[in-house]
Amino acid sequence: MRSTTIVLLISINSLFSQNSWNIIGQFGLIQNKTKYPVAIQEGSIINGWQTGAHVRKYYNELYLLSGLDFYNIDLLANPKLEIFNKRPSFYSFGVPLGIGYDVFKNDHFKLRGQTALNFMYIFEIDDTHPIINESLLTPTRFGFQIGAGVEFFPITLDYHFELGLNQSYKELDYKTNSHSFTLGVIFDY
Repeated sequence: MRSTTIVLLISINSLFSQNSWNIIGQFGLIQNKTKYPVAIQEGSIINGWQTGAHVRKYYNELYLLSGLDFYNIDLLANPKLEIFNKRPSFYSFGVPLGIGYDVFKNDHFKLRGQTALNFMYIFEIDDTHPIINESLLTPTRFGFQIGAGVEFFPITLDYHFELGLNQSYKELDYKTNSHSFTLGVIFDY
């Protein structure tokens, strides 16, 4: 029994002994999908952009992550991919909390998978649309993210799918799912 306990303690210690930190600055495209008819009259994809900073705490190949993201997302679908436009939009902060794993890595390349819960708070909404405005949108949103990333140190390319877990519109049972593609720079500590 004593030798089993010692082996277990050594295994736990080795898991947490080789650790490091990453800080990632990123910018990317986000595309939302909803079934709310007013929002998708002109197309099926609601475009936007995001930027943010994330922190990863590594324990060998396993890592914990969190961060702060800023989103600017159109209120209405657009048949063209335009992210810097003058269309009505909302502005929000997001805080992901998750876990990931380096599936493959060498000195120059890394392939990762990760999952996270994302909390989003909408702090400003353009009130220029007669129907989709502050009185209709739910200010807090929760989502479950799953994604993958490829790193060519110090550059990272990531894709995430987020499944909306709560209503996006007050008193209407429409949720919003999103796809995001980001390009980032990694700072190793």
